[in-house]
Amino acid sequence: MYRYKTIVLLILSSVILGLGKPKYTLISIPYNSHFVCYGSKDTGFYSFTATMHYFLGKKALADSLNLFALNTGLNNKISNAPTKQEFRNLLNQNNQEIENDFKLVNARICNEGTKNFSKTWHSTVYYLGKNAISYGVKNYFKTGAQNDYFFHTIRMFNCRTGKQLSIHDLVKDSTQFAQFVQQQYALQQQQQFNVPVQSSGYFSDGTFWLSPNFYCTKDSFIMHYNLYQIGPFERGETQMKLTKLQMKPFLKIQW
Repeated sequence: MYRYKTIVLLILSSVILGLGKPKYTLISIPYNSHFVCYGSKDTGFYSFTATMHYFLGKKALADSLNLFALNTGLNNKISNAPTKQEFRNLLNQNNQEIENDFKLVNARICNEGTKNFSKTWHSTVYYLGKNAISYGVKNYFKTGAQNDYFFHTIRMFNCRTGKQLSIHDLVKDSTQFAQFVQQQYALQQQQQFNVPVQSSGYFSDGTFWLSPNFYCTKDSFIMHYNLYQIGPFERGETQMKLTKLQMKPFLKIQW
């Protein structure tokens, strides 16, 4: 009897403390349309593809994640957590706004660089642990121009409270940590591009800074820099990966 009571208490404790991993469903929206260019028979093409996680249960965490995901790509930010239907409606609304703006301008220009456009909005769960979740969204814009544009917005969240974690929440001393990451970055660039440490990339303002886009996996910590944040477009995005062992002296909390 005592054994069964213990099991029941453990289950109840897990529910009360919110230690169970959050559940989610995927919301997918594929959309394509065409339009006729003014003054010609040419046809322009527009597409929108969204594949987004919608989190359920564990209200504080689910609300935080769902708000974060939408606000990475909406024209007008929202402050209230959406229901699943509202989430889908906001994705569709964003699609309609982009389509209308694109067609209004580009149906008149309609050259090879402007008559085709697509947006892809995709979310990824990088890590789902007992204490923290790593979650990110990629917004990708493809045009007929030479360079497409895309960016990632990646964050870590406290699984119990839903709070978005800053680097100050994660490490004891962000200044010392920044110095360590900068050293690792220089070594990484030196190895990857075979260049001297002192010329291993640049930051737009000349000063090394810690990206707000970071996430953990089971065994590592990754700091992500988007296009142009370090180096030219040709370098692409930059990721600095640290092992959990390297992170151990700096960590304030465990993921």
